[in-house]
This record gives sequence, C-alpha cells and structure tokens, in this order.
Amino acid sequence: MLDERDEAQEISPQRLGELREVRVDESDAVDVVDRRDAPVVDVRRRDATRDRGEHDELPRRKNAQARGALCGHRVTARAHDRDRRRAREERRAERRERSSARDDELRAHRAATYRVFSRGVHVFGLTGGIASGKSAVAARFRERGLPVIDADALSREVATPGSEAVRLVAETFGAEFVAQDGALERKKLSASVFGDDAKVRKLNAIMLPRIAALTAQRTQEIAARGEPLACYEAALIVENKVADAFRPLVVVSAPLEVQVARTKSRDALDERDVRNRIAAQLPLEEKIKVADIVIHNDGTLEALRARADDALDEVCRVVGVDPMRYPR
Repeated sequence: MLDERDEAQEISPQRLGELREVRVDESDAVDVVDRRDAPVVDVRRRDATRDRGEHDELPRRKNAQARGALCGHRVTARAHDRDRRRAREERRAERRERSSARDDELRAHRAATYRVFSRGVHVFGLTGGIASGKSAVAARFRERGLPVIDADALSREVATPGSEAVRLVAETFGAEFVAQDGALERKKLSASVFGDDAKVRKLNAIMLPRIAALTAQRTQEIAARGEPLACYEAALIVENKVADAFRPLVVVSAPLEVQVARTKSRDALDERDVRNRIAAQLPLEEKIKVADIVIHNDGTLEALRARADDALDEVCRVVGVDPMRYPR
C-alpha cells in the first residue's frame, strides 16, 4: 500500500495542470443553496423600485385594515355626535316654543290680573286638586255673600254655540269636537288633548285669553257694586305661575284615595283613568308649598264648611276687610 508521498509522486505535472483547467458551472450549485445576484433590499423600507413580494405586503394589509377600522369608528362617532347635537337642538327648540306659548298664557293672565287690581277690588285665589273639595269651599264662600269668579264656568261661557272659541277649536282640532247644536264637546276634547302638551298649548292659546278677558269683565262688575273682596276659583293657578297675583292663596287638600273615590263616583271613570288624570296635574304637595292658607278636607262636609269659614275670616284679616261683612 502506498503512503501519501508515494501517491503524490504518481501524479504527473501534466495531469495536475489539466485538473486545474477544469471549470465548474457554479450557477446551478448556487441556485440550490441561495441566490445572491439580486441587490439586497430591507423589507422594512418601502422601495418603489422593487416589486414587493407577498410577504412584504402583509404588514401593509394589516395596517390598512386597522386604519380602515379606526376610520369606521371615527365616522360612526361623528355620526353619533351629529345625532346628539341635532337631538339637543330639537329639545332646545321645543323648550323655546313651550316657553313662548307659556309666556303668552301668563301675559294673558297677568293682563287680566292688572285690570282686576286697577278696579280697586282685591281678588284672592282658591285652588286644589281633582275632587279635593274646592267647589264645596267656593259654595260656602258664596253662602256668606262673597263674590266668587269660577274659571271653569267662564270657560263654558266663552265656548257657547256659535262663539269664536268654538269656531277656532273646530278649525284647530276638527269639526268632530263640535256637537250638532254648535256646543263644544268638552269631554271628548278633553280626552283628545289629555297627555299631549302640543295640543294642550293650542287649546290654551284659544281659551285662556278669552277667559282672562271675561274674568276682567266680571271683576269690573263686582267692583262696580262696591265689593272690596272677591275670590277667583281655578284649578291651575299654581301651574300657570300666577299664584302671586291672587294672594292670599287658599289651597284645598284631600288624601289621594279620597280624590280617587270621589272622581270615580262623580265622573263615572275607572280607577286607572282617574289616577292618570290626578298624576297629570301638579301634586297637591307642590301647591301646598306656595299656599298661604291650607284647608285639609279629610273629614265630613260639616267639618269642611267650618274650615272654609275659618279660611275666609283669615283672608279678610290679611287684606284688611271686616269678616263681619260676610257673616257665617
């Protein structure tokens, strides 16, 4: 066996030169491992000169989706903001309209009130809740000789058949609220406007100025007779914010269950309707807060009449009229 030196000696110089001249095609061999003939480009850098591969595009697609989702959220948020602003503006406009209508009503009441006091007669107020007993108190005042102006009676008077008020009601709400004889269908109209603030404002705009004018007329007639004192009986004195115009204000109060029972018996309504009507009015507790004199109607009719007498005597003392002018 030859050692390495002997094997090396057997290769002739000519053969060694031939081996050195053999060329190997490196292209195939390089492709098997990797190809480095293209310029190296950092995939993190956006290079418009190079066609991006599929893997290069993945980060951009994810970012685009994220940006699209964010833009969608922003668009939705802006839409919600616009809706909130629009709803806010609508509420403000509605409040301004309601306030304007209320101001018109108050001006009508106050105009009548100023005319009342200009005639030299002092008019105090009598109010209360549904079926609280204020009509019974007003009846006792009349028995003692005190003039009483009933707002409900005046509302019936201004809506007589053929009156302007009836014509305006028919034009505003429909001819079905006027009976064949030309009278106003009061219960039907009341049921139609109940719970609808817009309709109530329209009805008040028709009725209140005419009631105020008729109140002033009745007050002039009372003053012409030389009466120093009169009572204005109305259910909505406090709600219409004219309590200060009718001082001292007398409020008649009754327990809720008593109100419900009396209204059911008087108006032939079921309990749910009665409670809804009571709830639609200002709570008696709120009226009592602004009252000068409170009559608690929680006993018999005789007890109520006695308390009405005490209330009238107190009113006379407050305004400086001798209570004996209206004997018991």
